[in-house]
Amino acid sequence: MYFIEWSKHNFILLLVGILFTLSSEANGLSHCETVEETVIAPWGEVIHYFVFLPKGYSRERHYSTQYFLHGLGGNRYWLNDFGMCGLLDQLVDEGRNPYVIVAPEGGNTTYWANGAQNGKNMGDFLSKTLIADAQSKYSLIDLVEARQIAGISMGGTSAIREQLRQPGIWGSTVAHSPIVRTFEEATKDFPDVFGTLRDFQGLDPFSLIKIHHKKLYGKLFMDAGGGDFGFWNANNLANLLKEEGVQGEFRMGEDVNAKHDPGYWNFHYHTRQAKDAPSTDYIPNSYNYMLWDCEHIIKPIKL
Repeated sequence: MYFIEWSKHNFILLLVGILFTLSSEANGLSHCETVEETVIAPWGEVIHYFVFLPKGYSRERHYSTQYFLHGLGGNRYWLNDFGMCGLLDQLVDEGRNPYVIVAPEGGNTTYWANGAQNGKNMGDFLSKTLIADAQSKYSLIDLVEARQIAGISMGGTSAIREQLRQPGIWGSTVAHSPIVRTFEEATKDFPDVFGTLRDFQGLDPFSLIKIHHKKLYGKLFMDAGGGDFGFWNANNLANLLKEEGVQGEFRMGEDVNAKHDPGYWNFHYHTRQAKDAPSTDYIPNSYNYMLWDCEHIIKPIKL
């Protein structure tokens, strides 16, 4: 009799727990949460990535996704260090479209590219392995319009390159302060990635457009401070993209004295808090990265 009563008691507790879990999933997360994930690359390396789940995230809905590439010397926590969860919560509170962010690590030795001589096809990893793994673990929309590739510095250039190189994978592109290297610069710092001149031309945005006649798919957001050491190369690329009829927003040199630094990037992730701007170099409320990002990936779909 005791065993029967004990079993009934535990069954009731188990049932309550299941109902609570289902209710929590239906209502969604009460605030943005982050999750650590790993996936094995085709060449055998374990790649870490950081996931931001927006406030209200629920398995009963499907979400658009931004895949964010960090800059040289950065890591998968770059957006987290800028308070991304608080910003995502703010967007949801304002009634804007929630979306998931997937931030991989691994660009520091691969330049986020298919290496010419290192055996690491990081570009293909992003478009195949990473997307497939993220979609198997989270409730993401499997449509090109719902995938945005974004990045900063090295990651910004790589976002444009991968969009040009693999059209039809990414629906929109975001490039913050992209550093566009010459052949000499690229092969000096990353000889195993960029290899020969022919290898370089298969990875360089200018060459992809001029030599290989690649077209950018979807809308583009591109920005750089006027005092950025990479501004002129980036601005030349922006002009070429505009000549090619690429649609989007080009915010090149609007902050005349802004450099290639966290102050510039942090300000433009928080423009609605302009009173806290770190320097007079930045234009109050000129634009906000997050608002553009969330408005250019499609709305979540309810199942």
